[in-house]
Amino acid sequence: MKKAVKMALALLIIAVLTVLIAYATLPYLNYIFGALILFVIFRPLYHFSHKKTKDSEAIRSRTCNNNFYFCCTGSSLLSFEYNHRRNRTAFS
Repeated sequence: MKKAVKMALALLIIAVLTVLIAYATLPYLNYIFGALILFVIFRPLYHFSHKKTKDSEAIRSRTCNNNFYFCCTGSSLLSFEYNHRRNRTAFS
């Protein structure tokens, strides 16, 4: 009997903690989905570089990191330019 109560209490604690963690991560849901999208985009590039350079892990990781950096930098610059042009008045 005592073992069943402990098991039920442990299950209740795990369920409560799961709900609390899920609620705490709601503001970061967009970032999680963004990371999944970037993973899907860059996975073929990683596999391509893996086939090209089988013996050098550093080259593969550097290539993927550089492509990720340039993609993020380019998109932020384009976003900045778009917002700048959208908010410009006739006299600026």
